[in-house]
Amino acid sequence: MTTDFKTIYDTFDTELSLVLTEDVVRAYESYKPTTRQSYVRITVLPSESINISQGIDSWIEHSGLVQVDVITPANTETHFNIINTVVNRFNGKRKYPNALQIDRAWMGSSTYENDWIVSPVLCRYRYFVDSVGVDDI
Repeated sequence: MTTDFKTIYDTFDTELSLVLTEDVVRAYESYKPTTRQSYVRITVLPSESINISQGIDSWIEHSGLVQVDVITPANTETHFNIINTVVNRFNGKRKYPNALQIDRAWMGSSTYENDWIVSPVLCRYRYFVDSVGVDDI
């Protein structure tokens, strides 16, 4: 995991910790629930990186999507409340001090998996870094 990827992931994880209640677990990719507790799972889906300027002070723009899966037991009344909380946190042009910018967020199509509802919230991001000594995503 490169520094850029970790920075993007950590920013989303921190933002979710500020708005989600304690009864919603912030899970890693391989998390397997042991109870019927709601959880969210963050996945960073990078796109291509491009140079947006040239010369000594050149910058690289990393862009892509962050998918926040909202996973709740079926027949749970809080499912759409969690989705709305996540979308509202990331929707609109948001800029963070670490040069991460989130352009918009929206809900994707929900699926049912073994008595669980899985709804992705997709967030389009751009992350700007100085090209001197930088790892690509």
